Amino acid sequence: MIISSKENPKIKEIIKLKNKGAGKNSNLLFIEGYKMCKEAYDSGLKILILILSESIIKEMDEDIIKSGREVIVVKDKLFRQISEVSSPQG
Repeated sequence: MIISSKENPKIKEIIKLKNKGAGKNSNLLFIEGYKMCKEAYDSGLKILILILSESIIKEMDEDIIKSGREVIVVKDKLFRQISEVSSPQG
């Protein structure tokens, strides 16, 4: 399933985390971009939710994808809307 709407409950939850942060007492971290995801994976961090744009999923390291407890694929347009970086890497 490919998500295309910002109204999706999971996307709303992710945007809230991105905008407000997880809070001081949380162990959650919002990271973005292939390089940062690769570094997180290589360092042994647990990836709870991995969000991928539909155009990048074929290029993403399969081990990183498998490491995500939950993998969400979104339309490219939606990915650009929720992304913080100026040129999202997927």
